[in-house]
Amino acid sequence: MIEEDYILRLLTQFLEDISLFLSKRGKENSEKEIQILYSTYFRSSQYYYENNISTIDASISQYKENEQESRMQMLAELLYQDALIKNGEIKVDLLRKSLYLFQKLDIKSKTFSIDRRNKIQQIKTLLATR
Repeated sequence: MIEEDYILRLLTQFLEDISLFLSKRGKENSEKEIQILYSTYFRSSQYYYENNISTIDASISQYKENEQESRMQMLAELLYQDALIKNGEIKVDLLRKSLYLFQKLDIKSKTFSIDRRNKIQQIKTLLATR
């Protein structure tokens, strides 16, 4: 019960932080803000830029089983938001990583999410136009 409360609070705090980031996006500090989100909830952004999806996916297994799905959701969203402020190959790479995690969640999760399905479609569209 305590662990479930922790996971719920963590997810809630992350969603608040990502909402704050989105409300400030477009301003000069977007890059700095996204780096802070990576370090706060995961590892340095460099880890996600430099490693392939298999390594990143395996890193999620470091968390307790009941926490993995929430962490995967958080990371998929963070990679997606980061991709939206990037250009070039790094943007495509982050979109692919995010898409993989969202699709894995869509299969693994016991909860249907229209938001997740919409994000998957948005990412596919962005990748198709590249």
